[in-house]
Amino acid sequence: MPLLENALEKNVKITTFFLPVTEYLLQNKSNFSSGLENSRSISTAGIGKLLEETVDSRLLSAYNPAMWTRMRREMELQLSFAKRRLRTLSLRRNRDSKVLLHIGCGTTNSPEFINIDARPLAHVHIPTDDITSLGDFETGTVDLAYMCHVLEHIRKNDLKNVLLEMNRALKEGGVLRISVPDFDKLIEVYDRSGKDVKVISNQLMGGQDHEHNIHYSVFYHARLAELLKEVGFREIVPWDPENCEHRDFRDRASRRMKVNGKEIMISLNLEAIK
Repeated sequence: MPLLENALEKNVKITTFFLPVTEYLLQNKSNFSSGLENSRSISTAGIGKLLEETVDSRLLSAYNPAMWTRMRREMELQLSFAKRRLRTLSLRRNRDSKVLLHIGCGTTNSPEFINIDARPLAHVHIPTDDITSLGDFETGTVDLAYMCHVLEHIRKNDLKNVLLEMNRALKEGGVLRISVPDFDKLIEVYDRSGKDVKVISNQLMGGQDHEHNIHYSVFYHARLAELLKEVGFREIVPWDPENCEHRDFRDRASRRMKVNGKEIMISLNLEAIK
């Protein structure tokens, strides 16, 4: 495949290698859609087989095991995007009629939640990178909106608009459940690490491995509570990721960093009640 050979010569990003594979799947979606629709995930063995059938074996032999692992992971991601493009997901309805939103769900897929994310992963009901407008939900119709390590990815000038939109969509008594990196805790990690800024760089600035993984804001309790009050929430309370409703998964809300023998909880977890 000329594109792959050129990519090897130019040493471009791994993603380039999978464009022919993904486009082939989409061009022949009538043959693949049934299998993609019915599968919750693609097995590593299946990915390996697909790669071996698609990519010249001489090219694959040039990669070491670490590179091969990265290729498989990227293939999983690209196939997930392809699955999402081949189907339309209906919004989930819970038996108790509660509307629960997981905004910035990433790879988490809890059966209670409507998933919203910038990346069009296979389980994402609403793919969008603009959460200043939740046009799929009328005013006062949402019971719970959950955002875990999302607000720090919002540009400073858009923060209030995002929080105002959450407030608009929530019912009276509805809850905005938030988790963000806690600047005060990161300072503690920094101090205990001997002031090694590399230890906290990802939490401060984001991993920066794709366009949506960049941090624009930092938060501590007083600042976040002030913002939430300014947009109209009446009560701000802490929440415990190990003891709360509607949580059958683990994520960064319960993230700890171990520094010099001490584990430090690095997330600020607050609920804002409308």
